[in-house]
Amino acid sequence: RNWSAPRVWGRAGVIGDGTGLVHLLSRADGSPLTRLTTDGSAIGVTPVVAGGTLVVVTQQGGIYGFQPE
Repeated sequence: RNWSAPRVWGRAGVIGDGTGLVHLLSRADGSPLTRLTTDGSAIGVTPVVAGGTLVVVTQQGGIYGFQPE
């Protein structure tokens, strides 16, 4: 899946993949919490957290910010 490097965000571990999905996994047991979609191209760099927002950048140049609900 061409995984990105992981990032911790709250109660989740975050990993991007080569299809543009961002996977949030439980830090407690590794179970899937949710998946977030982008533009379908690979996540280009390690996701970062800025001011409580998870920011991911894709290889097509898309920049996405996600905030918990």
